[in-house]
Amino acid sequence: MADVMMQDPSAATETAVAVTPETFTHFMDLPLEVRRQIYACASERDYGSEYVLKAWLDKVGGYVADAQRIDSHHAIEEISEDGSVEDGEENQHDDDEEQDSDDENETAVVHAGDGQGQQAEDEFSDDDEQESDEDQDSVDEEMADNEQSDDESEDDLDSAVGASESDESDLPAPAPQHPVIVRHTPNRHTVGMFGLSAYPPPTALLQAVKNEVKEGYFSTAFFFINVTGGIRHITFFEEILQIFCDAPFSPLEQIRKMQIRVHWSSKWLKDHERTVDDQGAPVSAVNVEICESMLLKRIEIVADLIAKTMPELRQIKIYWYDVKMPKNYSMNLQSGALAKFWDTVGLNRMNDLDLTVKTTFYEPDEEKDPEVMAIEAEFDQMLSASNGGWL
Repeated sequence: MADVMMQDPSAATETAVAVTPETFTHFMDLPLEVRRQIYACASERDYGSEYVLKAWLDKVGGYVADAQRIDSHHAIEEISEDGSVEDGEENQHDDDEEQDSDDENETAVVHAGDGQGQQAEDEFSDDDEQESDEDQDSVDEEMADNEQSDDESEDDLDSAVGASESDESDLPAPAPQHPVIVRHTPNRHTVGMFGLSAYPPPTALLQAVKNEVKEGYFSTAFFFINVTGGIRHITFFEEILQIFCDAPFSPLEQIRKMQIRVHWSSKWLKDHERTVDDQGAPVSAVNVEICESMLLKRIEIVADLIAKTMPELRQIKIYWYDVKMPKNYSMNLQSGALAKFWDTVGLNRMNDLDLTVKTTFYEPDEEKDPEVMAIEAEFDQMLSASNGGWL
């Protein structure tokens, strides 16, 4: 809120008049649910909440030039304010190997919409804003000169200029239109693997009503992780979660709720299981045991993350999707995975955690969840890319 007032003097005057002790008292008289909705709206960013942890990984991984260690007391605030994925200048990485790679140098440019100038103050310096204003003024002057030289539109131009001059004293100047540059770092693969369900509250909001805002955020927001997301990146998943475990101040320390999602297809694996024909030649090259061991390993990694990094965790919801096989094959796989999960988390935390498991077993000819279809398609791509020699 303080940042907004600095950007717009007229808005600052209005806000200063409005925010009085009496007004604040009236605001606190609102129902708690209404206040929390207001806090959520004030915390929104121009990018999805799933990018918040990606920004943190970019920062601790050295992809942001001014990477700093995040203080534990302001972990969430630092992520939301300084870990923006929109800062094109700060997210440049001087790595010759990445510059030679087209994949790592791929950059997406999206023009910011109206009203983004206030939210982008952390990403751009005052000097950049002044230069942008000067450039915009020069462009406006050139356009005005060209339009004035047009005899056919001279009358319309005069009326438009008169209207704009009359409104200029009442309305604040529009914010400069900055391009939003998103850096495609290797951590872009984490989007979809895990993320936060809501935006963390900004620092200005925490300074106003810290305890209530933090309590509202951590009581509703949850950390989600897709155990089978990016299954082809066998070691990437483990390396990324290890960063959270090794960080001195992890952004997951205060998380209270978590969702674990598992999308699997036992039917596909069994249909492509490694077999041989009558002549002894391999018919398919999928080793089901290795695939299932990969799944169990990932579940163990997630459980290790919970045990080491999430002391405040109180609620876990596991969503398990699978295309079932006969003779309780899918149920036995799930039971073995959950047993390994509890062995890693620790039996001493069982009483502290509220665990809910929601299982969905699809029939082979039944319409499946899109994520289950996606894992089958990923298996197909991995098998075809290996020319029948995968696993």
